[in-house]
Amino acid sequence: MNEITMNYLKQLNSDIKSGNFSKKDEALNLLTVLDAETLHPGLQMYRSYLLAKIYYLNSKHGDVLENMLAANNYYKEIFFIARHNDLKVNDSRYHFKHAESFYRLYLHSLCYIRREELLKESFRLTHTALLKYPKNSSLNWLMDEITK
Repeated sequence: MNEITMNYLKQLNSDIKSGNFSKKDEALNLLTVLDAETLHPGLQMYRSYLLAKIYYLNSKHGDVLENMLAANNYYKEIFFIARHNDLKVNDSRYHFKHAESFYRLYLHSLCYIRREELLKESFRLTHTALLKYPKNSSLNWLMDEITK
């Protein structure tokens, strides 16, 4: 495979958003076999975002909990990569999707204790993100949902 660039990953993002299931599956395969360790940390984080996005979208048509758990793990990976490389996550979408994935898991979890933990984590992440992005409509919507 040739050198991976942001433009290449953005093209995969277009394929993922296209609604074409075969393009989305092909993007999943390409991203999965990609050796993330060889990428610049920013590209690693975007790769994780794209994988999370695929699983998030799959949760709408397949096993909700399994796919949301996978999405959540990839959203968490974005923040792990940033911490490991002494970087800050400056994309509000990453903060929102990370917090929202905990909220979506909360909505679909059957275990009461686990549900409470998921809701608390979603609240914590949303609150922290709102300190950085107080006017972000998605984060404000999520906080409203969490505190209903």
